[in-house]
Amino acid sequence: ELPDIRIPNLRAVLIKTGYRIRDFLTEAAPIFLIGAMVLFFANKTGILGFINRGLSPTVTGLLGLPTKMTEVLILAMASRGVAGGLLLNMIDKGLLDYRQCIVGVVVTGIFIPCFANIAAMCKMLGTRAGIIMAGAITVCGIMIAGALNWILILTIGR
Repeated sequence: ELPDIRIPNLRAVLIKTGYRIRDFLTEAAPIFLIGAMVLFFANKTGILGFINRGLSPTVTGLLGLPTKMTEVLILAMASRGVAGGLLLNMIDKGLLDYRQCIVGVVVTGIFIPCFANIAAMCKMLGTRAGIIMAGAITVCGIMIAGALNWILILTIGR
């Protein structure tokens, strides 16, 4: 039996929306700011370039993506939306073929969780378990995208 369908109370909806916005801003906004500062610091000190060079063999070899895609994957940690925008920009410039587009979308979609997700996992599961889970998700995401890349190469070619 279904309950009666009623028009929602506007005041109650606005109050609940206000609570949700406040909770988001107090919990997620600081994480985004810290993540942005970490990425900025890593870029200015050269750590980001070091990470970029370290990930390059995996990105170009296993995933079959151009080296520029390493930056997109690193920025996916800060925001999936930013990574998606950069991926679209690379597609528009013709830097990716069809196979690379598919692999790029898959790896940015299931790659490392963003800073906010990692913080939420650490809060719910404990720091150690949250970091282990983030690492496992990252490894699985890269392996799945790598397998997809090689399946596409074997079935449709380069």
